[in-house]
Amino acid sequence: MTCETLHIPLAIMGEGSIHVCMDEIPTITIYSRGHAGEADILQQHGLSRSDVENALARYGALQNADPCILLGVSDFAVVFTFANTWDSDMKTDPADIHFLSWDRIKSLLGIKP
Repeated sequence: MTCETLHIPLAIMGEGSIHVCMDEIPTITIYSRGHAGEADILQQHGLSRSDVENALARYGALQNADPCILLGVSDFAVVFTFANTWDSDMKTDPADIHFLSWDRIKSLLGIKP
């Protein structure tokens, strides 16, 4: 699997409208599994990939949903999708990509943020 750094514009939906110049569109960097940036961010939060996967498993169970698949990490959140919406050909609908904050991940693990 090729590791890439993805730059994705943040979308604000249902919150009115925003006028920005293209240079001002906020972006986030998502580090995929195995990328050095993933290890750095996990270390900053004192967690391992296994910890994050365990938190996502708990989240999926609480949502009565299919298991969660970890797609990557960013400075502010874990990026995942549910197994029933995952397409291994990378044709997953962007609406099926979800974010959980690091505070929520830690809470699911019983760690006080």
